[in-house]
Amino acid sequence: MRFDIQFTRGPLDGLNLNGDTSHTDTDNSFAAECFRRSSAGSVGTIFETFDPHVLTTTGSESTTARLHHYSVESATYFSVSSGIAVVPVLVEVKAVYRGPSDRYAVLRVSRHE
Repeated sequence: MRFDIQFTRGPLDGLNLNGDTSHTDTDNSFAAECFRRSSAGSVGTIFETFDPHVLTTTGSESTTARLHHYSVESATYFSVSSGIAVVPVLVEVKAVYRGPSDRYAVLRVSRHE
């Protein structure tokens, strides 16, 4: 199933992430991590994440980023009927900024040339 996470307010305002749930167990992408942290789009879930822009603004291989609280405001599921069953194909998650966390994360950046 595909997922789409739309962030509003805060440092991720306007950011739209998407991916596929079949890849979230092995994918180390930022989108997959946010989807996992949101409890797969479970409404009411509060999760922490960081601003991914800090990864592009630092020249070092390690940086510290402040975490921010977002909550899942809504999740809309889209399905198709296969004749035998209804199969979910997409979940659209809307995450709203709740404020800065008092926690920080140390991020390690792997730069391949």
